[in-house]
Amino acid sequence: MEEEEEKEKTGPSISQTRPIFAGHSARIAVTDEEAATFAVDPGALFSRPRRYFRCCGLCLTVVLLVGVVAIVLAFTVFRVQDPTLTMNNIFLADVLVSGSSPPSVNASVMADISVRNPNVAALHFGDSVTEFYVEGKVVGTGLAAGSRVGSKDTTRMNVTADVVASAGVSAGMLGLTSRTEVMGHVSVLGIFKRNVGVTMGCNMTFNSSRPTAAEAAVSRSCVADVK
Repeated sequence: MEEEEEKEKTGPSISQTRPIFAGHSARIAVTDEEAATFAVDPGALFSRPRRYFRCCGLCLTVVLLVGVVAIVLAFTVFRVQDPTLTMNNIFLADVLVSGSSPPSVNASVMADISVRNPNVAALHFGDSVTEFYVEGKVVGTGLAAGSRVGSKDTTRMNVTADVVASAGVSAGMLGLTSRTEVMGHVSVLGIFKRNVGVTMGCNMTFNSSRPTAAEAAVSRSCVADVK
């Protein structure tokens, strides 16, 4: 009796442990801003690869354009060309003709030569040599110091040589042949580099019977040849 009365007083026992989540029936309140934050746009999953390929395509296009421009410039503007030589004038001075037979000639030859650089970069050339011949034999040699010729510019050099010829004089006329060689190099932007050179051969005739201060050649003809 006493036990039944106690149960009636205390009532049925209540479990102290309850599940926090009751299966799938639980719901979490989420605001619209949070929902937008966690939402995944299906289109965004494909937009990143597209942007990547577009960027790669743009870079490849730029590289190809730069390459094409470089090739065009290499064969046009930046194409390295050989210099040109011009014999502006040549004189015979201090002429001494012996009375021997055949007569011999001692004289000084002065040549005014131009070097033109047709390139967009400067031309650097070393010391040049001009040799004078009579009947195929060297009778005199002249040197000119090396120099720098700017883009599309021209420089002049004076060459002087003492000539001693025991032949080549006929009827008071002295026939000479000269050969001038210029060797150098051109570097465009440090990329397009090339060694260049040119030689020039001239045939000329002087009146050796007039020992004036400077007698210009009666006739001369020159031909240049690139190395």
